[in-house]
Amino acid sequence: MITHFAGLQLNTVSKQGVKQFYHDKLGFPVSFETEDEIRFQPTEQFTLSFKEAFKPISPAHIAFEVPYSAFDADVGLLRTAGIPILKWPDGRETVDRFESGDNRNIYFRDGDGNLLELIAHSYVKEKVIAPSGPLNLLYLREVGMPVDDVTGFRERLKSVLQLKTGEESDIFNFVVGGTAHAIVSSTQRRWIPISMMARRPT
Repeated sequence: MITHFAGLQLNTVSKQGVKQFYHDKLGFPVSFETEDEIRFQPTEQFTLSFKEAFKPISPAHIAFEVPYSAFDADVGLLRTAGIPILKWPDGRETVDRFESGDNRNIYFRDGDGNLLELIAHSYVKEKVIAPSGPLNLLYLREVGMPVDDVTGFRERLKSVLQLKTGEESDIFNFVVGGTAHAIVSSTQRRWIPISMMARRPT
């Protein structure tokens, strides 16, 4: 059974642009670098890699869990770094409370258009996992997985990797194992809040 995300590799149109965003602005340590590839080590258990590709990029959605007590400081760090916070259609910034109101999240984008999220749940016990870096990251919580056949892919994750679901639909599902949340979404569903059609990221 999968319990956490250990690594994620995405394509980019600019390795240098990725480095300026993730290393210079977010403070992710660089663990490996070549002329066309770079790997960051945002936490001790997770690597985020980018490889230059000379073709159109399909943006991905990823969400990092941060301590609830550090959320406001993290929002301040993003603002200080000059990173635009995304807004809902009514103009409100996406610094939001959701579910019971004790959980918070914020959305922003990197230079390739990837939708990034910092998310903080009040029920996640602090001091169990040591926070990493300036953003106090705990782990990669969510990876968006746009697919044409949501039901088929969801059931495959459940049967092959023994992941679990709560409520199920043929448009959008959380498929969960430990701290890993696969966001299985229809390619016909728009990503919120950027209202962009979800395409399979490379």
